[in-house]
Amino acid sequence: MIKTLLQFVAVFFFALSPVYGEGCIKVRNAKDGCMKFSMAEKQQASKYGLRLGSPYETVKRFLIQNGWFLDQKWMEENALSEPTKKDLICGSGWDAVCSTAYRKNGKTISLLFSGTNDGIPLVGVETEP
Repeated sequence: MIKTLLQFVAVFFFALSPVYGEGCIKVRNAKDGCMKFSMAEKQQASKYGLRLGSPYETVKRFLIQNGWFLDQKWMEENALSEPTKKDLICGSGWDAVCSTAYRKNGKTISLLFSGTNDGIPLVGVETEP
């Protein structure tokens, strides 16, 4: 019983770690059809407690619980029309990307998501000037 519980806890924390594993985010122009992230990209996401490959709803919930809020000004300045998916501005096409921004303590981070994969997974985190 204790061994099973410890195994569960280990797997749980490994899966939630911001640096490890992101699953396969399907893209056209990759050798195996999956997007790859550099250590620098993983570390950038990790600075904010995020993990590349996490579904949009998970990222959104985490950010809001940690004091971040949707940056409405950024959304207005970057949207050509109304947000297309759940507070996201999305392109179209085979490898469409969605973007949004969150703000906290005067700092804005812009987030990029794969608009064509189930769950709309996180694929990039950038700090706005």
